[in-house]
Amino acid sequence: MKVLVYYFGFPHYRQTIIEQLVQNRSANVDILSGSSVKASIATLTPADLPALRQVRSLRFGPFTWDVGAFSAAVAGGYDAAIVGPATTSLSTWAILFARRFRRRPTYLWGQCGRAGDRSLKRLFQEIMNRLAAGLLVYGEGEAAAAREWGTPASKVHVVRNATISNADVLARVDGAERYREMRRAAELASDGRMRLTFVGRVNADKRLSVLIEAGLALRERYPGISVDIVGEGDEFELLRRRFDQDFVHFHGWVYDRNRLDTIFEESTLVVSPQHMGLLAVDALRAGIPVLVPDNPQNASEVEALTLGVNSLTFKRSDAMSLAAVAEAWLAGAASIDESAFIESREVALRAWEPSAVSDAILSVLAADRPRSSTRAE
Repeated sequence: MKVLVYYFGFPHYRQTIIEQLVQNRSANVDILSGSSVKASIATLTPADLPALRQVRSLRFGPFTWDVGAFSAAVAGGYDAAIVGPATTSLSTWAILFARRFRRRPTYLWGQCGRAGDRSLKRLFQEIMNRLAAGLLVYGEGEAAAAREWGTPASKVHVVRNATISNADVLARVDGAERYREMRRAAELASDGRMRLTFVGRVNADKRLSVLIEAGLALRERYPGISVDIVGEGDEFELLRRRFDQDFVHFHGWVYDRNRLDTIFEESTLVVSPQHMGLLAVDALRAGIPVLVPDNPQNASEVEALTLGVNSLTFKRSDAMSLAAVAEAWLAGAASIDESAFIESREVALRAWEPSAVSDAILSVLAADRPRSSTRAE
């Protein structure tokens, strides 16, 4: 089976999954991307991923056309193509229409609709969903969201998501030791030392001011509190100027994995005040408890967490609720069952693993191949 995986720009955290796809012996996988960077995050280049073919991108306002992507996808003899659900990518639209006309299956890989979204963008997303032979989504929550506008359940496949391999963590990091570290961090917080950590895009929709305001609310009781924000985005400089406080640390993007692992491991709690996604899996890798906003549009990675064992929920975008739930976690940490803490983490990390994602994606393509269904539903 010959497969093309194309996206206008692969974010850096996709590298391990893509490497697993290329190395998988059940398919011959080619990787193609544009060179236009539209997000405030590093994207993969051939220097990072030798298997990646990168083509020139043309910009037309918010839209992009990646020169050569269309011809590769349509005339390259691929049994299946996988593209990202990028509604502003003209190349993606052209590939979907042309391969459908030729009765060749194309799959959308990623978030194919947010829960409750009724925007114009969601309408265009639904058109993409109908053009595709199938949707490869991250979890049950995103599968339900993708079906909200009528996309048949038979077209939606849960393949999960991942960043780097968890195998080394499972082999190297003893679950019992992570449990003891979690208990120890809670005890240190009782002495006034607490570290709240966020990693991700520092954009307005993340509502990171709420996290800092929660830190301010907790500071009187926990004078040694630290709020660590890792990432950059359109609100990075604004927040840094607004909250020029000695307990708030803006790290920018941290691409060195050892340094990032250290930041996670030194945290008391990992928090995202408005929306949670892959950060949940990264926290599990480090064995750090997670505070999750009660947002129905959370990404499916939150399904990896176990409520009351390695996570608690708070009212999204509410600093006082976040602060109260942080204290509730610290108060109840000693009563968390050790075996439940260890098992829930290990089961999740094995499921949300790059090799498992790669296998799931190619299994869907192989199962669909005999019928190569591209009919509209």
